[in-house]
Amino acid sequence: MICSGVFVEGLTPERAFTESYACDEGLKPLKRGLHYAVNCANRRITTNWHGHFVSLSTYYFAQKQQLEPLGMHHLSMEFDGAQTLIGSTRIYASARDWARFGQLYLDDGVVNGRRLLPAGWAAFSARPTLDAPYGAGFWTNVAAAGDRAPRIDGLPPDAYFASGMNGQRIVIVPSKHLVIVRFGSMVDPPWFDMQGLVCLVDDVSAAVH
Repeated sequence: MICSGVFVEGLTPERAFTESYACDEGLKPLKRGLHYAVNCANRRITTNWHGHFVSLSTYYFAQKQQLEPLGMHHLSMEFDGAQTLIGSTRIYASARDWARFGQLYLDDGVVNGRRLLPAGWAAFSARPTLDAPYGAGFWTNVAAAGDRAPRIDGLPPDAYFASGMNGQRIVIVPSKHLVIVRFGSMVDPPWFDMQGLVCLVDDVSAAVH
């Protein structure tokens, strides 16, 4: 929930209990559609709310509704002290499993004829939020308003990607029908060898087309 109207600062591993943190700090209400921030705490708050409306635990809900239909059998998730899914990080899976996740978005949320995501959600995820370089859970390469060039030179304009905390990547390129998963840690945050990623996408595209 990157543009959720909720903005929380200062969450640390030592203060990982979602409800007590929210109560201690208080939430700053923001008008929807006017503010943007990439904030990991928002994901955790949203997951906590989800638990109040779904009878299954977050883990079993994900297992039944997404992981099993996708064939993602090598995935583990970490939870905080209140048993709330951390969500923004600390989800581990094999490269093939992450490729299946990327393929779900490439196929507009459908796997084996079954719709797992709402129609159009993948396209929404790839669009910028308030002209920022972030969509719904993915970084996007769509040009900024008033600019014709993509944000990342050399990367296809329609490419969008998930980026792990150490530079692991799931890249989705609809125009080339590609999903690329890259593991391994980078040492130059926050962009984590973006030019190397551009070269990787070029090389893979040339190899398969």
